[in-house]
Amino acid sequence: SNWGFLVYRLSEVDMFTDFVQSTPKRVDFYGLQLVKQSFIAVIPRAFWPSKPSTEELVMERVYDAGVIRRGSNVSAKPAFIVDAYLSGGTIGIFIALFLYGAIAQLICVKAEHLFGGYILGTALIFSGLFQIFWRGLSFEFIINSVFWSYISMLVIQRILLAVNVLKKV
Repeated sequence: SNWGFLVYRLSEVDMFTDFVQSTPKRVDFYGLQLVKQSFIAVIPRAFWPSKPSTEELVMERVYDAGVIRRGSNVSAKPAFIVDAYLSGGTIGIFIALFLYGAIAQLICVKAEHLFGGYILGTALIFSGLFQIFWRGLSFEFIINSVFWSYISMLVIQRILLAVNVLKKV
């Protein structure tokens, strides 16, 4: 039924279970392939007009795992933890989540340093630019968003220094 599909088929837990059941039985672990695809996503289409669609790259592993059928009119991108599992199983999850937390913390500390403390650095800049950390989307979308948010943070800091809103310490 539609209700069953909505409640069970596309829930993150149920999708994760589907991926665990298909990988590595039917689909091999991806290793670093998903990270490589993430760096492709970072390149602006203006510099690479024929760049593969990020949505299609992500959905390919959903189809390969049998989570949804090809041609379905639905987007079911895997969560960060799923991509971590697909990259290296249980150890992949531990490594990816450690890196996730460490990178988020390092960026938060950098924002505080660049913007003179918690209020402007963490509460405004980090929370505003890096909300993707709270969502946990697939590697490609997270890495792309974090990369360009970091660049934006540096540009904002330069602008605020140039107009004397911030002082270099």
